[in-house]
Amino acid sequence: MSDSVPPDLTINTSDGTEIRTHKLILSVHSSVFRDMFVVGGTGQDQVSVSEDRQTMEALLRCCYTGVALILDNLDLRSLWSARLAARKYMMEEAESRILPRVNGYVQREPLRVYALACRDGFESEAREAALSSLRQPAFRGYVPELEEMSAADGAVIRLMRFREKCADSVSDLFFTWIKYHELVFTAPYDRHSGSCACTYARAMRSGIEEDYCWGLYAKGARSLLKKKPCGNTVMTSDIVWPTLQVAATCKNCRNRAHQDMEEFLQAYAEMVDKTTKPIAQTTTFTAHA
Repeated sequence: MSDSVPPDLTINTSDGTEIRTHKLILSVHSSVFRDMFVVGGTGQDQVSVSEDRQTMEALLRCCYTGVALILDNLDLRSLWSARLAARKYMMEEAESRILPRVNGYVQREPLRVYALACRDGFESEAREAALSSLRQPAFRGYVPELEEMSAADGAVIRLMRFREKCADSVSDLFFTWIKYHELVFTAPYDRHSGSCACTYARAMRSGIEEDYCWGLYAKGARSLLKKKPCGNTVMTSDIVWPTLQVAATCKNCRNRAHQDMEEFLQAYAEMVDKTTKPIAQTTTFTAHA
C-alpha cells in the first residue's frame, strides 16, 4: 500500500490471503496491534486474523489514505464486518469513517441493520433502525439477517411490540393542537358548501373528528398509521388529494385549501414523529443493553 517504505508485516486473513503492510501504520491507528507488536518484539513479521481479505483491506485503506474510497463499494454486510473489526482492534478513526456508510442503510434497509445491531449488541443503531422501520410495513420482505438471530433473544418480538405501541399511540392522536382560528377546514358547518359540507355531515354522523370537515382524511390517515406509524404516512397522496378535491367545491375552503393543508400536514407529521421517538427511547431492543 505504500511504495516508499518496504512493508515489514504480513497479515494472514481467514480466507487465505496475505496482505503486506507496515507495523508503524498499524501501531499508530490501533492500540491492539501496537500492544501486539510490543509483546512480539521487533522480529514479529506475521499476524493471523479472523477477518477476511475484504474486511482487512477496508481497514488498512482507512489507515493509509485517510479517505476510504473502497468503503463506497461495500455492501451492508461487508461494511458491518469492517465496523466490527475496527471496534475489535480499537481503530477509532477507521470506525468513524465506516459508520456514516452504515447509517445510510438505516433509512434504506432498516430491518437488516436492526437484525445486525441486535445480534452484536449495538443498542443505539438498533433503536435508530427500529424508528426508521416505521416508514415501512412490518416485515415486507425476506430479511436474511433475521435468520442469524436466536429466537430466544426476542429482538423480533421487541420490534413487533414497539411497532404496535407506536401504531396505537399515533392512531389515537387528536387534533386538539390545531389552531382553530387559522385553518379554513375548522370553520363552522354553516360556512361550508358543496361536497365539503356533505363530507362534514358524514364526519359528524360517524363520530370521526366531528369538528372537522375532512373526517374522511382523518379516517384514512389513522388506518395507514396502523401499518406505518411515522410522519410521512400522513402526507400520503392517496388520502390528501381526495380531501383537497372536496375542498375545491367549497366557497370557504377552496382559496386556502392547499396552503392550510400543507401547514396542517407538516404539524401532523411532526406530532406523529414526536410521539414515536420517546417510545423508542424508553424501549430496550438488544439483549446486551
